[in-house]
Amino acid sequence: MIGCASHLLNLAVKFYLQDAEIIVNKVCEVMKKLKTIKKAAELTAIVRNKTRWSSTYDILCRYLQIKPFINREDDELKELFLTANEEVVLDQMMSEMKNLDSVTKKLQAESTTMSDARSLFDAVIRKFPALAKYLQFDSKIVHSKEFE
Repeated sequence: MIGCASHLLNLAVKFYLQDAEIIVNKVCEVMKKLKTIKKAAELTAIVRNKTRWSSTYDILCRYLQIKPFINREDDELKELFLTANEEVVLDQMMSEMKNLDSVTKKLQAESTTMSDARSLFDAVIRKFPALAKYLQFDSKIVHSKEFE
């Protein structure tokens, strides 16, 4: 596992998700309310850990699993439901986040080398240019550029 690379990716993805924070917060509020509802174990609500972007991905995945079972008439939840436009944005985000989650998992593998991490970061930058601020070999956040 390349710890510093995982940390850099975590910071980059959290930066990337800033634009969707309203949607993520709405989903988190729904999940908090649903946490009190007793359902089948595999459909229980989960909460977000803000220190790891992957917990945001996990909570959004779980929300999409639970969504068909949510009572749309519940007065406490009505104000928290996503709009049609927000649902479209969420679907797009999930596709992108799935790709980023696979990079996270590859970085956490014991067999991943620094060279592998650099190749993964370069691929992420090609797909998500805004993340170069965090993932480029000479970005300001990198302390030992010789390592990169």
